[in-house]
Amino acid sequence: MVNWKDVGVRALKTFVQSFVGAIVTLFAAGGEPGSAFTQTAIISALAAAISAVWNGVINPALGVGLDKPPEE
Repeated sequence: MVNWKDVGVRALKTFVQSFVGAIVTLFAAGGEPGSAFTQTAIISALAAAISAVWNGVINPALGVGLDKPPEE
């Protein structure tokens, strides 16, 4: 069973991490926030979407991270 709350938290964390990293890089390169800011937000949203698909679809399909009863 997929823990959707966990998937959402992971996707949100990925979004924030990607967004902060991209913004820092943008300003370090001397760019001005305009259309580059929009591109940064889109890239971060794509990273979060990939994270959500990975944690909500791929891992459960592979049986990774599922709570399994302890073996006796």
